[in-house]
Amino acid sequence: MDYFARIGEQRANKLSKEYSNNYETYNCISSVLDSIETQKGGLYPVEVWSEVLRLEEELKTAPRRDKFIAEQRTRLENKYRKIVINQACDSIDRTKGDAERSVMCVLLALAMHLLACPDDKPNPHQLLIRRIYKMVLEYDPELTMAIAEAYNSGEDEEETAGFLVQPHDPLEDDEKPQIPAELQALKERTEEIFDFYSNTLANTPGCLSSNYTQDDFFDIWDDLSNEITIIKQMQETSPRIKITLKDDLPEKNTASQSDYNLKLVLNIIGLMRESGIVTKTTEQLNSMFFTDVKTKYFKLNEIEKVGTSDSGIKDETMLELIRKIIKQHTKQSGSVPDTSPILHQ
Repeated sequence: MDYFARIGEQRANKLSKEYSNNYETYNCISSVLDSIETQKGGLYPVEVWSEVLRLEEELKTAPRRDKFIAEQRTRLENKYRKIVINQACDSIDRTKGDAERSVMCVLLALAMHLLACPDDKPNPHQLLIRRIYKMVLEYDPELTMAIAEAYNSGEDEEETAGFLVQPHDPLEDDEKPQIPAELQALKERTEEIFDFYSNTLANTPGCLSSNYTQDDFFDIWDDLSNEITIIKQMQETSPRIKITLKDDLPEKNTASQSDYNLKLVLNIIGLMRESGIVTKTTEQLNSMFFTDVKTKYFKLNEIEKVGTSDSGIKDETMLELIRKIIKQHTKQSGSVPDTSPILHQ
């Protein structure tokens, strides 16, 4: 029998912080989920959102997304009938109605995230959203409207507090959240810093693998500089690491300043070593740029110590984001292909 494995308290706290920093839709629903789902013995907000993110990843490669989500409903119903709460396999058996409520919470949260698409053109997921509405209304129209109303209220509260959901398409890797005006200057500065390091690497003979084109390489840096979380993290500095660039390096003006997250830049290069696109050793990379030793920040075992002073990467979510963007531009990774509104549009 299928079951849902409860997320442990320590990991749940960590994920809640990550989701809050990276997904405004999560902030809209997390406070209301406690009363409509968690307190009734259901899923925690972080568990609902983890399920949403899992479904989104699977939807990206589904040939018919509306059919996929319809098939998932039955699987989720069975899965949520039993919650395993610890490694000893202690479990909670739940009623069919409780499991259906959990399915409704997850699917409506997914629909709410899909509604964040830019409104300058028709939403490409209307068929999928319509299918979700139809499925949840078949369960219990009154409860469906109560959950949707709670989600809408959560979004209204966030907007009143000044936290808006940035327009983006969660199912399209090429669609990035629009960069807010207040971050544009920081974005341009991040681009200048990334340009210096990427140009130096690309212009060094034998630094990039012949399995990749320079376009692949530069596209990685371009995509990273369009990520809001990366732009913000580039402003996190550490007094423990000094910018000691060699004097003979060209065009290093912005990159020679001491007020950006150098560790993050070196971590990104280190992750490109992990993927095989950068071929130099950590010692060779260090001597290419610096007058002192910074090799540890190119090394995977240090990079993965996210959230510590050994890594410039904030959390596991950011680490996976960087790896995902690198993978998208490697040849080995392959190529990737009117409803009555319940939730706010």
